[in-house]
Amino acid sequence: MGKPLARHVQAMIAASAGATRPSPAVQAKLAPHVQAAIQAKRPGVPQPGPAVQLASAGVAPHVRAAVARSPGPPAGVAPRTEPLRPVAGRTASTIQRAVTEQVVSGHGRFNEAYLEADPQARRKKLAEFEVPPGITVILYAAPGAALEDRVANAIESGRPPTQADVILKPNDGSQRPRPVPAPYPYVYRHPAKVINYTVGPADGLHVTGTPYTVTAPKSLKDVVDDILATNVGVTTVHYACCGAGYSDKRDFTDLFPYKGWYVDFQ
Repeated sequence: MGKPLARHVQAMIAASAGATRPSPAVQAKLAPHVQAAIQAKRPGVPQPGPAVQLASAGVAPHVRAAVARSPGPPAGVAPRTEPLRPVAGRTASTIQRAVTEQVVSGHGRFNEAYLEADPQARRKKLAEFEVPPGITVILYAAPGAALEDRVANAIESGRPPTQADVILKPNDGSQRPRPVPAPYPYVYRHPAKVINYTVGPADGLHVTGTPYTVTAPKSLKDVVDDILATNVGVTTVHYACCGAGYSDKRDFTDLFPYKGWYVDFQ
């Protein structure tokens, strides 16, 4: 095994690997005429690779040899820095490659008009959908309850609340606040079923971060499917919307025991 590289040298190599232009830190140690060529961006002057940069900086030969052996990107392929494809309807800027969690923001409500038809029963709709394999769906509003805007903002900012942070409050103030039903938040994984709420545009809401939003109402099932289809690597979906809902159909009335309440911070 060769002589181990010093940390500052490893940092220089990491900063320069795959670059078509030397980093500022390395530029400062290059020979003056090379620095001048870089600053002037003279056409026809090739930019030095990492090994040449280190040689000009006076780095030992064994280090330059290590750089020369370091694998770079495949021929003709530049290091990926561009974002992945944006989700349809997104109002935020972009989704970066490292994202594994996606927040969904907007007005949430149970709306039978956006439910899928039950393939096994005519004129019947499915109030819930099965969580797809490999994904986790997390809800922060108790079924039937609304979600205070500042709680949604915490979720959008990457600081989702725990059970100790929030409480249920009555919409009309007629009752005393009470604990949110446990366990909180509400985590669903395949093959669990989730209420298929409808996500509406975030009109009038103070949205923070870069959540997934819609420009027209869309079912939560369709939102999850869209996220999985357009975001490589996403494994968790945070539903930062209300869980408000009501239905006079017998099959659906028991789905919303916390109608008339909302989730807020303690």
